[in-house]
Amino acid sequence: ERFGVTDHLRCGAGVTRACWDDAQGKWAVTTEDGATFTARFVVSAVGQLNQPMIPDFAGRDAFGGKLMHTAQWDPEYDLAGKRVIVIGKAASAIQAIPQIAQVAKHLTVLQRSPNWLVAKGDRPFEPHEKRRFRALPLVQRLYRWSIYWQWERSWPEFIDGSRQSRRQTEETRKHIAAEAGDLAPELTPDYPLGCRRILLADDYFPALQRDNVSLVTGQVETLTPDGLRTKSGQHIEADCIVLATGFHARDFLPGMEVEGRDGQTLSETWEKSGGPEAYLGIAVPGFPNFFLLYGPNTNLGHNSIVFMLECQIRYVLRAIAR
Repeated sequence: ERFGVTDHLRCGAGVTRACWDDAQGKWAVTTEDGATFTARFVVSAVGQLNQPMIPDFAGRDAFGGKLMHTAQWDPEYDLAGKRVIVIGKAASAIQAIPQIAQVAKHLTVLQRSPNWLVAKGDRPFEPHEKRRFRALPLVQRLYRWSIYWQWERSWPEFIDGSRQSRRQTEETRKHIAAEAGDLAPELTPDYPLGCRRILLADDYFPALQRDNVSLVTGQVETLTPDGLRTKSGQHIEADCIVLATGFHARDFLPGMEVEGRDGQTLSETWEKSGGPEAYLGIAVPGFPNFFLLYGPNTNLGHNSIVFMLECQIRYVLRAIAR
């Protein structure tokens, strides 16, 4: 009989608990509505960057305008003609800021510290390129491989003090100086390349140089009814404050308790070891047939997380097949 995946799909079913039964050799998985499912294998594919980190700013409840996190965007709110503040300047911010700058009356970017940023190099494919890809699929595959290996060979740049690191640091510093103009001093990091996530964008520096955009370096002291005040004493008025403050990246299984052999929980196991860890970032001793995708230490800064996930999935499939 043909297996239908959709027949076994449960939407809106948040998992609260997974408990291993050693005698049965099975997991009991409980959802928010109280339903329980049993299985020999459990694969946690809940992701990592999914719990917004919302700072507990003083005066947060006093702000009378719109306050939203980039991961909890309100599509009904119209930014056109508004005074907007974006707090943060990492991966989420560099995607949102160029778009907000096009419609806002004025945009203030509040930056605590800069990130290393390199050109993304996006461009539309020409019609003749598309025709060639359709006619010669191998050419398209070779093109994709070239992109992969271009990034894969860049990993020595993350070794502090290496020749590749020094070269890439200098090239990136020159790129920032050429693209950021007078803002280059404020947008050039003072820490080694790779200490934080390296950002890719082509439109971020031009957006910051628009007449309706201001860059403010500093930290928030408190939110006020009509904006915020920085620790340097500057008051900035705003109709909307956008939090591009990232995620709780160390919370791999938020809101879910996993109990393995001898009643040990995954959170207790990781607390004893000083933080989340797993074999190949996928499996944890004492939790049989429980697999993590995008688990501890499987992220990377120089290539594609999609490739990493594909490798992890192949490992899980081989383990299940065996």
